[in-house]
Amino acid sequence: MSKRQRRAMDRREFIARSAMGAVGVGMAVGAAGAPGPLLAAEETKPKRISKGGMVYRRLGRTELMVSEIGMGGSPSPDPSVFTVALDRGVNYMDSSSGYMRGNGERNIGVVVKGRRDKCVISTKFHPGRFDENVKAKCIEAVEAALERLQTDYVDIMCVHGGGPDTCLNDEVVAAFEQLKNDGKIRFTGVSNHKDPVNVLPPIIRSGHYDVVLLALSRFSGTKVTEQDVKAGKVYDDWLQDSGLQSVLDLAAEHDVGLVAMKSMAGGARQNVAQYQVGDTTLPQAKLKWVLDREGVASCLSELLSFDILKENLAIVGTTLTAEEQAMLREHVLAKSADVCRMCGACQRACPANVPIPDILRCVMYHDEHGKLQRARRSYRRRVSATMYASCGNCDACIRACPHGLDIKAKLAYAHSILA
Repeated sequence: MSKRQRRAMDRREFIARSAMGAVGVGMAVGAAGAPGPLLAAEETKPKRISKGGMVYRRLGRTELMVSEIGMGGSPSPDPSVFTVALDRGVNYMDSSSGYMRGNGERNIGVVVKGRRDKCVISTKFHPGRFDENVKAKCIEAVEAALERLQTDYVDIMCVHGGGPDTCLNDEVVAAFEQLKNDGKIRFTGVSNHKDPVNVLPPIIRSGHYDVVLLALSRFSGTKVTEQDVKAGKVYDDWLQDSGLQSVLDLAAEHDVGLVAMKSMAGGARQNVAQYQVGDTTLPQAKLKWVLDREGVASCLSELLSFDILKENLAIVGTTLTAEEQAMLREHVLAKSADVCRMCGACQRACPANVPIPDILRCVMYHDEHGKLQRARRSYRRRVSATMYASCGNCDACIRACPHGLDIKAKLAYAHSILA
């Protein structure tokens, strides 16, 4: 159901028209007095559990059982939507110290009060920005997050957008160890937005990180051609061209939990009527494609209205059909030249090392997500006028892009709207 097709529902109407009802999600709790939400039973360690209309999946070696649909935190939903999502079994929520200048974490703290043991909270911080006294500043940053969240511990503390230099920094690793020993964090993670095939393997192999938040969408994978669409081709390996399957396989080998984000690449709600199969909408098909990837425990979504919440929950426990696969192929073909896959090939080819994927991600926030101020702040933090001027118009980025994006034109557009 799209917002264009019917009016938005309020909380009372949503509850009245929903058939699933409330569900408690505390399936196994740790020892008395110790933080231990949603631990899988040691005897069986199931990969999936269905309960009360929600499906929970095992998040790697953490043994946490997390809802297939997770709650993204930038921005946070209205408390009324947030509360109903929890009642409907959404137990995984993600945030960051930088979301809404800390208010994303504060909102979680307010809403989950009284039900902390039934929630899995993941948040992020930026140790890569610390120039000195890194261990102490990491600990200080995590303690500040705990205060905003109004909790004694975080289930998963992630390095935000970290590469090997940051994640494997001795002081960062030491800080995480101390925080674990002090009971302030349970598990460690990293979020990744670009060049996952090169960035993530050393982090996963290190053994220091339990969870990876990975940008993953139908645009992440195999190139789609017009001939394939006409032929209705179904790929044996949907991720072969991007190399992402090797990352998923490596995570499985090391039992690292995977959480998907950025699943609505290509526009979440564009041309809804054009891309629909039966009752399945384009956003629903995108979620189903992500959750069909082996090893993905949860897919983050910004549950900003009751309409979106209902639409997302409707796909829980389902799989992608052949007709829905065909719809996604058509959508990817139509939007392919507009969507940056964040593979990093352009930046590696750029003589000036302009952070092209970061810039195009800012454009995505601006154009597709409507996050104008966040896009501008992120752009100005990453790109100085001098750096932008260093672009020599050499076409190296265009030649390197495996999907044929006109990157020079996109950089000029980004500078015009964000600088």
